[in-house]
Amino acid sequence: NGGKKVVGQVLEITWRSTVLLAFTDELITIPNRVMSQAQVSNFSPNGRPIVRSLSFRVPYGTDTELAKQLLMRATEGVTQVLRLPEPLVLISDATDSWITLKLVYYIHNYGGQYTVADELYKRVFALFAEKNLSFAPTRIAVETREAS
Repeated sequence: NGGKKVVGQVLEITWRSTVLLAFTDELITIPNRVMSQAQVSNFSPNGRPIVRSLSFRVPYGTDTELAKQLLMRATEGVTQVLRLPEPLVLISDATDSWITLKLVYYIHNYGGQYTVADELYKRVFALFAEKNLSFAPTRIAVETREAS
């Protein structure tokens, strides 16, 4: 397959090819001679959860404990997010302008990762708006002072 990365759920394996269903609902047919030489990763191991994460930047000086609580609360109503292992929120980066919080959670269905993330984003945005918390802009503000 020329080093190209292909991701999808296996729908069918025949003696000639393997058919995958991509996230965009398109069917991808890969000849088995290509599959036999490919590096394959199984994202649905039996009984083992799949770890995913989302990052959120908040302005420096934000009440990070409140922000962490809101991120955790966002996971509570999403049934696809597993309770064991429990989701967690960590500070993953800090600058003079922002603090990056990483929400780490676990799911069973690799194919559902985008719909789960979409639901989590919507819940986080609503919870932050409810508490008047904002997200940091992606640019750094530079102040200049005139010499006296």
